[in-house]
Amino acid sequence: MATKSYQRVYRIFSGFLRRVYRVEIRGAENELAEGPVLVCANHTAFSDPIVLSACTHRQLRYFAKAELFRIPILGKLITALGAFPVKRGGGDVHAIKQTLRFLEQGEAVGVFPQGHRYPGVHPSQTEPKSGVGLMAYRAGCPVLPVGLCTKKYKMHIFRKTTVIIGKPITPEEMNFQGGTPEEYARVSRLIFDRITELVP
Repeated sequence: MATKSYQRVYRIFSGFLRRVYRVEIRGAENELAEGPVLVCANHTAFSDPIVLSACTHRQLRYFAKAELFRIPILGKLITALGAFPVKRGGGDVHAIKQTLRFLEQGEAVGVFPQGHRYPGVHPSQTEPKSGVGLMAYRAGCPVLPVGLCTKKYKMHIFRKTTVIIGKPITPEEMNFQGGTPEEYARVSRLIFDRITELVP
């Protein structure tokens, strides 16, 4: 359920952001209208979470570096959009626990499996972290792969951005055989391969 502050920010900024980034959305019919879901995308720029939020109908919860919350305007904006801070060093555990709490409440959580930005690099040339596989296992929820596509894999204002939403990956398709690091890595790779397939 989207918060009132998010609804206000979404009404004001979503259309503006889509115009500024010249967004074309494909596969909108694949978005899940309700229930817990991990929305996973490739990561090229600081603006990825904001653009992703502007292109989905549900409020996305996602974690961001604590330093970003101290930047005027940006901190307030990403807080209103549903972000929560994670401190450097040991932050992954907190992020995963908070993510699982949101999923238990039936919310949508945005995650970038690469862990950090790779501007100018096709996502297939990078490696996913196993954390997204762990979260998918613990939550037992579907994963929605999203490809953020821009020229030279660098997102800039007024440069066309194509947001391609793929078909959901079901828990049955992930086929967990147990909660082991090897299984987390395998499913993280499965999820990330689905993302890279969406990026030209």
